[in-house]
Amino acid sequence: MAKKKETQTAEVVVSADVVTTEPPAENAVVLSSFSFALEAYGVIDGVVPGAEAIESDDVSIPRLKVIQALSKEAQRDTDPVVLGSLFNNGTDEVLAKPKKKMKVIPLMLLKPRLMFNKDRKLVYRSDDSKTHSETSPAGAREDGITVCADCPDSRWTRVGEENYRGEGEKDDPPRCPIFYTWPVLILNDDATELLEPGPLMMALAKTGVPTAKKINGLSKWSGLPYYSFILDIWTEKDDRGSGPFATLLAARSARMKPDDPRFKYAEHVFQSLENANVTTDFGDAEDLM
Repeated sequence: MAKKKETQTAEVVVSADVVTTEPPAENAVVLSSFSFALEAYGVIDGVVPGAEAIESDDVSIPRLKVIQALSKEAQRDTDPVVLGSLFNNGTDEVLAKPKKKMKVIPLMLLKPRLMFNKDRKLVYRSDDSKTHSETSPAGAREDGITVCADCPDSRWTRVGEENYRGEGEKDDPPRCPIFYTWPVLILNDDATELLEPGPLMMALAKTGVPTAKKINGLSKWSGLPYYSFILDIWTEKDDRGSGPFATLLAARSARMKPDDPRFKYAEHVFQSLENANVTTDFGDAEDLM
């Protein structure tokens, strides 16, 4: 039989299948079995029993990809994924088709720098956008530079300035740009159920920077925890002369209250991540280039 736990605002029902809050009956929130009543299971301050030995190097988060023309999923001989689809590269699953809105909860902002070679393979990275990372696939830079502010690959090259391509005939973006990156929780269409037990990593760079700054502004100017907001995200097809590509867009869908079970679960996942060096595999990041 389901156990019940009294709270100040609602009654929490715990079963093998769901966790829900009653009342209010209006817009009742039903969370999948993995988003259990945290207090009932003894989870305190984001510390997961049994996971105490897991360190930052033991965790990698799958990516929420925006499928582009160069994405390997779009170039499959069998069942190619449509350009603009939102895709989970951990489960090899399409989460939303182009233009279809999907609801997510961003947990926090990360700002790595990533540099790829001409074969679109990751060469160098900076996990904090300030210093060269020792985890870079190519190791230390040949020029010995360790601070991003001193690195020519972190800056725009203007017309007439010399860069790795020679003398530039146009403004060239940094070879090693900032990738605005968020661990996000994925919700169903009416935002009443979590579709994944853990986060996916969503990243934006270059043409995605305006959307990234819009997302960041929601938290910055509200003064609330980053994970207080549910966002709608979707893609639109664009073509600026270099071929069609998909742009990710975002808008605020709702603000959660502190007693909302979705907020509590988001806070729990955030606490599990905030002191870790959270990483994801950007080795297939052709969709971000």
